[in-house]
Amino acid sequence: MHWKQLNCMTDCRYYCMMQREEERRLGGLSPVQYHGKCPFKRVSVFQEPLSAALSALNLLMHFTDWLSFFLLVKYRLPLRPQTKRMYYEYTGLWHIYAILSMNAWIWSSLFHTRDIDVTEKLDYSSVVVVLGYSLIVTLLQIFNVKEGPARVMVAAPILVFVTTHILYLNFYDLDYGWNLKVCVAMGVIQIVAGVTRHTS
Repeated sequence: MHWKQLNCMTDCRYYCMMQREEERRLGGLSPVQYHGKCPFKRVSVFQEPLSAALSALNLLMHFTDWLSFFLLVKYRLPLRPQTKRMYYEYTGLWHIYAILSMNAWIWSSLFHTRDIDVTEKLDYSSVVVVLGYSLIVTLLQIFNVKEGPARVMVAAPILVFVTTHILYLNFYDLDYGWNLKVCVAMGVIQIVAGVTRHTS
């Protein structure tokens, strides 16, 4: 299947969905989801044009923020005189976070442009990676973990969990409900850890 061409199955799904929704609208019924998705009208090759545009805008914002952070760290912040290393120990971690976030927004843009199996899996997987990595960075900063071996001890269980979850989604069951619960749980842990640390 070429990127801009729609294959027979997706065409059939789309036109059947739109026909069914028109029948529902004429019957005074509200829209329903098809194949786990809301019925959106295509615009050219864009399956969900607004979502694709907003994802691309998020990608642009993450890129400009990362670029400004990079320029700040590289050219404006002083280095430690003895080691010539930065005063802020988490700089490298934030660069990785920026790259992972930009990757997630790329796949989100592509997924909302063309919802096919590979873009869906990469979109969901990259979001889980960003949330897992964000949880790691949050815990490292909250507990002021600066040494390499200690960082590995904090990161290893989360990396194992995230990897297992991604493998589950991609090779066993792409369960939206379970994925949502996992993502919300990782987000709540970050918030609770941050609030607990800052209020103590």
